[in-house]
Amino acid sequence: MISPVPLDAPEATDETRVGLKAARLATLLRQGLPVPPGFVVLPDANLENPAVLGALRHAYEALVTSEPARVVVRSSALGEDHAQASFAGQQLSILDITSQGAMLDAVRRVREAAQASHVRAYEQHMGAHAGRVAVLVQRQVGAVASGVAFGEDPVTGERLVVVEAAPGVGGATAGNVLPRAWRVRPAPGRWTVEATFVPPSPFDLPQHVVLRVAHLTLLAEFLFGAPQDIEWAWDGQEVWVLQARPITARRADDFFTARLPGDRWLWTAAFLNERFHAPVSPLGWSIVAGPFEELALRTPLRLLGADDVEGPLLKLWRGHPYSRVEVWQRIYKLFPDALLPEDAARYFPEGDVTLRRAPRLPRWGLHLVWNGLRALWTDRRGVSPLHNPAAWADYEYRLDAWMERFRAEEALLPRLPHDLAVETAQRLLREAQDLAHELLALHRWSLLYAEVTYSLLRRLLQRLYGEEEGGRRAASATARVPSKTLELNAHLRELAHQAARRPDVLSLLEEAASLDELAARLGRDDPFVAACADFFARYGHRFFSLDLADPPYEATPRVVFRLIHAQAHLGGSEAPPPERADYPAWLAPLVRLTRDYLRLREDQRFAWQRLLAFQRRVALHLGQRWTEAGRLAAPDEIFGLTLDEVLNAEATPALGEVAARRLRRWRQLRQAFARAPDWHSPHFLRGTRPLLAGEPGTIWQGRPVSPGVARGRARVVRSPEEFDQVQKGDILVTFAADPGWTVLFERVAGLVTERGGQLSHAAVVAREYGLPAVAGVVGVVGAVKDGEELLVDGTQGIVVRLSSPEQERPE
Repeated sequence: MISPVPLDAPEATDETRVGLKAARLATLLRQGLPVPPGFVVLPDANLENPAVLGALRHAYEALVTSEPARVVVRSSALGEDHAQASFAGQQLSILDITSQGAMLDAVRRVREAAQASHVRAYEQHMGAHAGRVAVLVQRQVGAVASGVAFGEDPVTGERLVVVEAAPGVGGATAGNVLPRAWRVRPAPGRWTVEATFVPPSPFDLPQHVVLRVAHLTLLAEFLFGAPQDIEWAWDGQEVWVLQARPITARRADDFFTARLPGDRWLWTAAFLNERFHAPVSPLGWSIVAGPFEELALRTPLRLLGADDVEGPLLKLWRGHPYSRVEVWQRIYKLFPDALLPEDAARYFPEGDVTLRRAPRLPRWGLHLVWNGLRALWTDRRGVSPLHNPAAWADYEYRLDAWMERFRAEEALLPRLPHDLAVETAQRLLREAQDLAHELLALHRWSLLYAEVTYSLLRRLLQRLYGEEEGGRRAASATARVPSKTLELNAHLRELAHQAARRPDVLSLLEEAASLDELAARLGRDDPFVAACADFFARYGHRFFSLDLADPPYEATPRVVFRLIHAQAHLGGSEAPPPERADYPAWLAPLVRLTRDYLRLREDQRFAWQRLLAFQRRVALHLGQRWTEAGRLAAPDEIFGLTLDEVLNAEATPALGEVAARRLRRWRQLRQAFARAPDWHSPHFLRGTRPLLAGEPGTIWQGRPVSPGVARGRARVVRSPEEFDQVQKGDILVTFAADPGWTVLFERVAGLVTERGGQLSHAAVVAREYGLPAVAGVVGVVGAVKDGEELLVDGTQGIVVRLSSPEQERPE
């Protein structure tokens, strides 16, 4: 601990001694890259010890071999320059040191600066080593120009080298000048250099210097195994590497924004944005992504003989799921116009369904007959539209038996020793995932047949009675289909009736945070407590989205209590009676089949969420065990891991760091989404670039999904925590309304969503309640303000702003 460590010594590559910044520079130096010479003052070196001071003076004299004798003193904290945290700008660097005394003083100042409150807060936030600071002393480069370089575009993720430069020392990294920028595209035999930003100054850099910087950047990437962010300086002859670290912005976001080689594809959010209202967690996405891609996308392409689509079919962008438009072009290509589901329009920019004809495949041919027969042979009951409901009934019976066993094993988990509990939890997650895969294999056909039968029914009635009257008759013919969703809402309505008759219950519902708290105040045998317990036993697994990180009813009883309280004050109004269904008798079989599949699409989501809620509870138990073992900081950090990592990766502190970093980024993305939803989740992407719609105005055009006209004050709701703000007669404006949101439908006058289509869950239930609704109104959440008066025409798909709160204020 007395002598400083020379940067060219073997021990200088040990990051646990010298910090990652110094260790990386030492590694580059030992591999022959140009790094200014220097030495490292170790964290435990006592600067009051005469022997230590003597060793530092000797090292300084050996370093300074030319005039002017300038060195730079910088920190090399043990938590600095990791993939999850660069600490850029947090620690102190001191330039232009020309004496021993100034050098010793600078070392002290750098150490003291590491104790500054903002640095310690940053360390704590990023989970780094607090206060352990080595100090790096290097010969200062007499820079003609300096700058930074990135091994990939830090914004788009494109694989090239971005070089930025400014005159002198440190100008490009200080943030107070406009550096000149180039993009360098490496290619065998020839690298191309393109100037992308030329500031209004005469500064320039020779092309051979730009190429040298790019070459060093890629060499550093090769050595460290990931794209690098390097700082460099050019002294007029040599380009020196001053620092190398992972591109932290990319590393923090690499799960949530896919960087795919050669990605110029068109992507749509339409397939999944109704199911995931906000950026999705790693565990939540990994549980559904594989089954969705295989069952909903790959299998249909194989059946159509159009499975030559290369690359992934799903990806995340800023935490939002997107699917390839090319898939939907192929899936809908062979549909005749008369049978094309109306929801198909939402998968194409500007609703242009003629784009589906662009791909070469699929084509008509005997292979379609052969593939269809093979699918029927291997899964007759699931594939056949006449047998799918019976196959679902059998599955539901088996699911009930599995859930009984799952609950019994779940109850045993807390009593098992650590290793056995972890092994059991992982097995239960695996078995539940297999059951979910089987469920979704049936669900995909139910969704398809619901789309086709409803679209066919609606168009036949429109052909007979005209567009508006035909749409109304189709809605009335398929209204009030018995389903788990309507059953849940009826149960909630009954709880509101009971609460309305008891003032003591109403006052408690505003305060109670759990069923236990309610029982403690009213007694376990109280009829209302028993009714609430029955509600949570039946429907506690119901989610507001499909992301496991979003708690279901059973984990957010306060939200349910507020819903009961609000509905009780509104009188617990009954759902409106359905209009008389009026259609020709020859359409009765089609109506029955349509109603069967509309029921199945609701009930199957209900059953799937039973499995998801079980997986969530088991995952949290696993997170608790790993927290007790010191692998995670908190049980909910389990949501920062993928299912494969939870099941197969070794639970280590390093894995805990990955989970914490991802979860931190997930929360940042959700905050950003709440602030600017339109910019954060566009409906279409070209590669990684959004295709943004025009600014919304006074009149919006969307998709008519539930007929009728409503007028009322807008209530913008972004999350379930805002449910209690919705008043009777409001127009609910939101991104999407999952089945868990439909408890609001009895009190609102109309519904406007940015996402979804004719067969979205919100649309189905809105029609059942006779609630005028318009979907696919891009940008409406950000454009509408609470209190504005809106008119919703669910027949024409039009939303009109009639007035704003400002217009109604008295003079």
